[in-house]
Amino acid sequence: MVFMGSLKYPDENGFDAFLKKHGGSDNASTDCERTVFQFDVQRKYFKEALGRWAQFFIHPLMIRDAIDREVEAVDSEYQLARPSDANRKEMLFGSLARPGHPMGKIFWGNAETHKHEPKKK
Repeated sequence: MVFMGSLKYPDENGFDAFLKKHGGSDNASTDCERTVFQFDVQRKYFKEALGRWAQFFIHPLMIRDAIDREVEAVDSEYQLARPSDANRKEMLFGSLARPGHPMGKIFWGNAETHKHEPKKK
């Protein structure tokens, strides 16, 4: 979601295009308590890439269509991961945790948790 453009660099796929043009790539992964963002690029373009990347956190664009697409992507990942015994075990342990314990946090988001439940609140 963060890589969807910024005020200074509003093109939704501009960062990916910049990195690919200069031999790089990016990725992000989310665990229970943190999200890890990473990118690589040819050394001579690193400073410019870092400036572009920083803008995602300074002035991110939160475009409704992009948010909706990302929620659908997360839901697809959830649906693929759901049948995994390891993921089911993780969800079971989370459901058994005492209230307020970090293990009880949502490990996998889906359309219900990201789109519909927040509207209810």
